[in-house]
Amino acid sequence: MVRADMWYTVLNGAKFYGHGGKIGVYDLLIEGGINVRDDEAFTNAFHGAFGQCSVIQNVWIEHTKAGLWLTQPIGEKARTNGL
Repeated sequence: MVRADMWYTVLNGAKFYGHGGKIGVYDLLIEGGINVRDDEAFTNAFHGAFGQCSVIQNVWIEHTKAGLWLTQPIGEKARTNGL
């Protein structure tokens, strides 16, 4: 996903779930709209397993539980190598 600039592209309440490699997210602002922490809710800007050759670049993240919550699929080797 490539946009003009983080100041021109605003995603409100957006979340990205990663599973696999070669995922690219560039030049945007993620405004989560969260003002309380709920550990049971999936309110992270990026969540999951972003594999090799994935890029998150020039992304501003505000008001989410966590900017990046990276996971490892059960029974698989780490996938975030090279992120």
